[in-house]
Amino acid sequence: MSPQVLSSLPSLPSRMLDRANAWSPFVIALSVFLLLRPYDGIVHDARLYVGYVLAAWDPQGVGQDIVFVHDGQSGYSIYPALLNLVGRTIGLAKGAMVLSMTALLLWFSAAWRLVWAMFPAMGTTVRAGLLLWATSLHTLYGGASTIHFAENFAAPRPMAEALVLLAMAELLQPKLARQGASYSLRQLGVVGLLIALAAAIHPLMIVPGLAAFVWLVPTARWRALLAGSGAVVLALVLCVSGFSPQGPDTGSLFATFDAVWLEILVRRGSIALLSQWSGVDWARIALQFATLLLARPTVSGRVRALWDATLVAGVAGVLLSWLATDVFHHRLLTQIQPWRVLWAVAFMAPIALLMQVRGLWERSITSARPPEEGPIRLERLAMALLLLAWFMLEVSGAALWVLAGAAMLLGVARSNLSIALGDRTVRVGLGLIGMLVVLLVVLRAFVVWEVYASHPDALSRWVWRTWVTSGLPNAAVLIVALLAACIGARPVRAVVRMAKPMPAVAVMVAVLCVLALDQRTSYAKWLDAQTERPSTLNQVLQNVSSSATVFWLDADTEPWVLLNRPAWGGGLQGTPKVFDRALAVVWEERAQLTDKVTHPTWARRNDLALETVNAATLRTICDWPSGPDMVVAPLDRIGADVPRDTMRTGAPRFLPPSVRKGPWQIITAYGVVRCAERAGFRRAS
Repeated sequence: MSPQVLSSLPSLPSRMLDRANAWSPFVIALSVFLLLRPYDGIVHDARLYVGYVLAAWDPQGVGQDIVFVHDGQSGYSIYPALLNLVGRTIGLAKGAMVLSMTALLLWFSAAWRLVWAMFPAMGTTVRAGLLLWATSLHTLYGGASTIHFAENFAAPRPMAEALVLLAMAELLQPKLARQGASYSLRQLGVVGLLIALAAAIHPLMIVPGLAAFVWLVPTARWRALLAGSGAVVLALVLCVSGFSPQGPDTGSLFATFDAVWLEILVRRGSIALLSQWSGVDWARIALQFATLLLARPTVSGRVRALWDATLVAGVAGVLLSWLATDVFHHRLLTQIQPWRVLWAVAFMAPIALLMQVRGLWERSITSARPPEEGPIRLERLAMALLLLAWFMLEVSGAALWVLAGAAMLLGVARSNLSIALGDRTVRVGLGLIGMLVVLLVVLRAFVVWEVYASHPDALSRWVWRTWVTSGLPNAAVLIVALLAACIGARPVRAVVRMAKPMPAVAVMVAVLCVLALDQRTSYAKWLDAQTERPSTLNQVLQNVSSSATVFWLDADTEPWVLLNRPAWGGGLQGTPKVFDRALAVVWEERAQLTDKVTHPTWARRNDLALETVNAATLRTICDWPSGPDMVVAPLDRIGADVPRDTMRTGAPRFLPPSVRKGPWQIITAYGVVRCAERAGFRRAS
């Protein structure tokens, strides 16, 4: 063996260790990102997309559900077809899980690429801390506090978001997008392809990518021309729609909601109507916008241009949504929901927040001149107040007042005023703010643990899913991410020593992630498994038509999955009522019917639901001309005088208390009431 080969042998393990150290922050960050988003099964919007697949597989059964007969939504996305293909290949439940995990992996990789493109000089440890901070602080956007970015279930939004993030990263590539340099045709083609793919998956999520393209690619003159032309066209559409005839059959570009349809949306609530958003929703939007604006001086060049594009698109989206929905009642623009551009604002704002904190950290270390101590101390208080406002978002709209105080202090600190502020005063202020942040974290955890303390299954109090719900892991991750982003900016000897065992830490966290990724309850696992084999519960309905409608109390996908039949009513069916008038009208008629026989308090908490099933409620529900063929309810909610068949589930279902400190509901068996077999049944024609 030659001396050259012998001399190269010792360097091989060293190179492998260096590479492992380089990749360890990415692996740790990805694992923690997934740990904070454990898979809960077919929940949230995944229920509807799984329903689209089941309806395609069984058009004469599940396909007769009103939400599929009057489908005005699924045709705009290829995602149902993709889920259909994967479901036929490996099974629907496994396919939903695979698509959910694939989307999250793609989302994190795209976000990592974007952060690298925005801050190419940033080390991997700092980048990991920045990304974990951005994805752990606050992920909600829009109204009703229901939609997050990077969601952990089978839906098209996370996948479309990931493609848009990749397009943004491509627009910021340092080697091709130097200041003053033009974009290559290859780069523009890649950006166009990514945005087109995102539009095919979920067209409502691509606006931030389009805004970034318009803001970064054309010259200032062309940018102004494009923005002005778009504003004029939208203004004309809204103005003309204000004078267009209203009616259920009006399907033109200028069509508006007729009075009946609009009244249903207002009465029952719709996330598309901005007038129904709460004060907390608007406080969240204001805080996200303000954080981006306050952090704007910390970046420059194309990064600032990207943040500007995101801000402008966010403001324009909210304003256009308000004009289209609450002023002109424009149908198409309401259905497009331009406010969904806020997902990009929600992702960028925490990055901007941490960049401000990181910049303040660096200035505090490097600044030694006495005149600078006053502004820096004041800026520390402002940053602490801004952090407090972010932690208050889930509690109260009072975060706006805290935001106003932070903005005022920042304005004074960045002015040329001479400020005398004692170090002790700052320390006391920071201590009080820190105590408030800790109190908010503890209060959220207390509320969750108070609910789970009475859970019938004692083990459920200690599973990882419950810990994630409590918010304590998020708080721990935020602390570590903050330290990684700030201390990593100016490495110290302790940080260098910590890097040596990092590959071992990465392996342990990755293994923990794999073990804790599936956090479905036993009932959710059993229910998901029924999508891949014939349900044994179907035996009680052997002589019942496959198109017979089932009114299943408190159901999600149970009528479709367990009985292979269309649901007659439920809150899930009313979700897409903004997309189809017929669906909204039929669903509203059924909701009004159940409201008549339900206690007002119960009706306010539950759309299209019954508190109990007795002879009186069955007489009203079953005898209605378009009533259900069967009613399914937990046995303890069916009157003793009502004849029914019994179905037992393969696992107990636990429903949380409807009021504070109330008992959990344990469901192990359901009763099936056939309307036609009820004594005195007489359905009106």
